[in-house]
Amino acid sequence: MNYGNVFRSLAFVTLLPATLPAWADSSLDTLFIMCRLQDNGDAHITEKRVMYIDEEGSELYIPIGDLDGSEIKDMKVFDDDVEDFYQNIGRWNSDATRQEKTRKCGIIDKGDGSYEICWGIGHTGPHVYYTQYTITNLVRSYSDYDGMNHMFVNPGIYPAPDNVLISISHEKFALEEDNVRGWAFGFKGNVEVRNDRVVVESDGPFGDEDYCVVLCRFEQEMMHPALITDDSFDTLKEKAFEGSDYGVEEKSFGDKVGEIIALIFTALGGLLGLGGMVFGAKSFISGCRKEKKLRNELTQDLTWWRKPVYGLQKSNGILCGLSFLSGLNTKNLLSAYVLKMLYMGWLKVVDERQNATLAGSPDKDKKMFLAIGEREEVVAQRVASEGGRGQLLDNDGILLGQLYNIFQQAAGDDRVLQPKELTKYMDDHKAELVSFVERLRKTTVSSDVKQSDKEGIRQLLGFKKFLEEFTLSNEHHAYEVNLWKDYLIYATLFGCGEQVRKDMKQINPEFFRMDNITRQLEQSSDMLPLFTTAVASGTNRVANFIDRQKAEKQQAHRSSGFGGFSSLGGGGGHTGGGHGGGIR
Repeated sequence: MNYGNVFRSLAFVTLLPATLPAWADSSLDTLFIMCRLQDNGDAHITEKRVMYIDEEGSELYIPIGDLDGSEIKDMKVFDDDVEDFYQNIGRWNSDATRQEKTRKCGIIDKGDGSYEICWGIGHTGPHVYYTQYTITNLVRSYSDYDGMNHMFVNPGIYPAPDNVLISISHEKFALEEDNVRGWAFGFKGNVEVRNDRVVVESDGPFGDEDYCVVLCRFEQEMMHPALITDDSFDTLKEKAFEGSDYGVEEKSFGDKVGEIIALIFTALGGLLGLGGMVFGAKSFISGCRKEKKLRNELTQDLTWWRKPVYGLQKSNGILCGLSFLSGLNTKNLLSAYVLKMLYMGWLKVVDERQNATLAGSPDKDKKMFLAIGEREEVVAQRVASEGGRGQLLDNDGILLGQLYNIFQQAAGDDRVLQPKELTKYMDDHKAELVSFVERLRKTTVSSDVKQSDKEGIRQLLGFKKFLEEFTLSNEHHAYEVNLWKDYLIYATLFGCGEQVRKDMKQINPEFFRMDNITRQLEQSSDMLPLFTTAVASGTNRVANFIDRQKAEKQQAHRSSGFGGFSSLGGGGGHTGGGHGGGIR
């Protein structure tokens, strides 16, 4: 049987190293380990190494120690250069020459339950090695579950692998979330249950002291392990968790955030390596060039556009996504929504002397508050543009309705809202405000929107330009006065509301004398910012609450073995492993 062709037919991704000069150091581009579990608890393992071999050394070896009731057998090696297995000479002689070891393999029994699987490295240049062996009793039967805790990649391996991928499957059963849990330790990466197996994958190159231990728990009756112990799997798990960041109860959210920040700085430190600098710089520069080209296309020869193009939230998302506004500008969007509710009559501006419930201590400066008016259902509006294209504003309608309900509930029985009431309500009802905040935070911009609707985006940018340069236009058509309320709402979104209001008063003072709401806002210019600051701050606190809940849920999900990122530490009590391995 041609075993080389059998293994080459497996769906392994081979990333052969690029042709390297003769002086290049040895490298291990990819280490792929397939672990196939048997009914009796044995594991058939195939390790695939995609490497470049230089002139140094004469053999490759895999130290496997601490087997504790297991043994290594049925060892075979082959590579892409030969059609058959290497010659298994049994007891390996590490003192033989490189030529004498070529196309041979063997085992060194260290005599203490530890082994070294060895084979000759052969010629200088690219290689793809396949190492096959069986570990008996890898899965053990515990009092509550079956399980395994095994070190697949040792610390100190040379050369350290750039990519590690481990697949653990069963010969008969599909491994799924209802019958298996998985955890991984010792490196930066992920573990998950997918495609009927447990998959462990690194996020990048291993460091010199990185390692990979995988802990798996199986429902009993799936297998019938030959090795039975009275210990519980939970005892094994507790030992593996020592020194890890698994376990929600062990760490506060602040600790987890600190660890995440540390990981970020570690990753950034890694980029300071030459390869990381080159890759990161090229990606960054390429992204900047594409963004700059798109921005230039959208702003070249930009002309005024005199009416709204998209709804408020979509306009905000597009401008923020194209970096025309800083971040996803939630505060400006909320300010625009509050102003719109005033113009729709859902809210009314009142002062202490106009409201009997607040008239106990009149203030000559007349503190301004918001009275809750009657809400009418928002009919989905369509803002038309040339060519018959338009945009439904129904998402704005949903957000406006949710924001109105928040204001109404916060105001209480007197239906007059003060900023401190709004702050307290939002702090006391975070869980109830999740739907509103999550909808508010959604951004509608995407690469598809950018590319497929450039005309509409240019009109949006032209509308923004028109409002920013409002007084420069020598001609304002009569119909535009009917749009001035919309102009003020969108100017508030674009961050130029105060200036546009002043420009409008200069152009048409009569509009301010006729429009009560606009006049009130001018007379109490700090009233609207007080409420929008309160609702924006409350929204941010709810957003933090959502993010904290998600992080804690993810941590609980991960710690329960349903998958997630690996732990940099922990993994104690494992079988296998040791220190070192690779070329010597």
